[in-house]
Amino acid sequence: NLKAGEKAKAAGSFLQASIYLKQATALVDEEDWEEQYNLCLRLYTVCAESQLAQADYEASIQAIEPVLAHGRNIRDKAPASYVCIVALIGQAKMHEALNMAMSVMEQLGEMF
Repeated sequence: NLKAGEKAKAAGSFLQASIYLKQATALVDEEDWEEQYNLCLRLYTVCAESQLAQADYEASIQAIEPVLAHGRNIRDKAPASYVCIVALIGQAKMHEALNMAMSVMEQLGEMF
């Protein structure tokens, strides 16, 4: 389902991509994050991006939460954080978006 979702997303068919990707995320359990970390990371990130492209901000944030929870380092979490920040802006939650962006910047070594 990941490959089908990525292909649909690349073709601009975000609804179809979301369907494939949400089905795939439903099959993931905690052990998969240990055994198939990179696959899970990519799956949830692409799913959230597809939701974001449809302006389904809440679904995008929900899809990205596992990446933020299981991500091993800031490099793995950065794309997910970006999606979350954009989704928060789309919901007019500017203060939350700013706080998250500043947190990411601090984790990258930038101090304010």
